[in-house]
Amino acid sequence: MTKLIDWMAAVCAFLSIWLALLYHFIELEIINEYRGLISLLPVFTVFIFGLYSAGTVLWRVYNFNDCNQDALDLQMEIKDARKDLIAKGFVFQ
Repeated sequence: MTKLIDWMAAVCAFLSIWLALLYHFIELEIINEYRGLISLLPVFTVFIFGLYSAGTVLWRVYNFNDCNQDALDLQMEIKDARKDLIAKGFVFQ
């Protein structure tokens, strides 16, 4: 839940700064020059967040490691369980 709180705090901080800039609560000369860019800032932010998310997912899929030894151990356990069930009278089809 702390990660959710971190993200919500960041979103609230971004929105409060963006709204302050958009509704002239902060008066700076440079803000008047870039008024159009400021109004599109949430769209850019969502786009950048999407790129970050896609990059993170792709990087983690690329670095996903196989557990070959664990797979072999699991197959041996399945074979042992199958032999045990056959010994107890279970019939596999």
